[in-house]
Amino acid sequence: MGPRPKPKQPSGRGGRDRDPLQIGSVLRSVEYYLKGNRQSLLAVEENLRPLLPEELVGRVQVTGVHGGVLTLSVVDAAGKCLLEMILRGKAFEALCKALPDMSLRKVKVVLT
Repeated sequence: MGPRPKPKQPSGRGGRDRDPLQIGSVLRSVEYYLKGNRQSLLAVEENLRPLLPEELVGRVQVTGVHGGVLTLSVVDAAGKCLLEMILRGKAFEALCKALPDMSLRKVKVVLT
C-alpha cells in the first residue's frame, strides 16, 4: 500500500482562494453593528441614570435590548426588587419617552 492522498479542501476554505475584500466587507458590517449597539446601550445608561436612586446607580448595568425588551442586570436581590419597583412607576414611561427610537415594550431585570 502506498501513502494516502491528502484530502482536498473545499473551495473557498483555503487561504489562497479567499478574497481579502470580502473579508473586509464582513468585518465592516460587524463593526458597524457593534458600534451602533454600543451607542444605543450607552444612550439607555445615560437616560436611566437620572431616574435611579443613588444606591442603585453603580449597581445596575444595561445588558442589552432585543425585540423591545430592555435587559438590566443587578448584583443583588435587594437591588433587583428596588429596581423593579422603580420601573413599575413613572420611570419606565420616562425612559420610553427619552428613547422613542427603541420602542421599548418592557424591562427584564436579572441578577448578575
